[in-house]
Amino acid sequence: MHMLPIPPSREADARNRMSRTFWQGLLIDVVVAVVFSVGPMLVGSDFAFTGYYWVTIGTLTAKTVVAAVVSYFARKLVPPEFDPSRAAKEATPITPTTVT
Repeated sequence: MHMLPIPPSREADARNRMSRTFWQGLLIDVVVAVVFSVGPMLVGSDFAFTGYYWVTIGTLTAKTVVAAVVSYFARKLVPPEFDPSRAAKEATPITPTTVT
């Protein structure tokens, strides 16, 4: 059985990191937005949809986009070192197939 440790390209690795960072940040933003949406029902009208509410939601969303972009460029400019021993453990085994 042959093992082929093929590291992802720098571009693919950076896109993957950016995507994960974006979705993680967006999940936090959605949770905060849900809390803000339920807040007026639980606390009262003082928690209503004011300008501060929308500024906070906008700021959280902008933070997510900026974090994803920074993550992309950070990973692209400073990729992780390729570790052959780790790659060998994570490699997908190649099994020969026969054509009948």
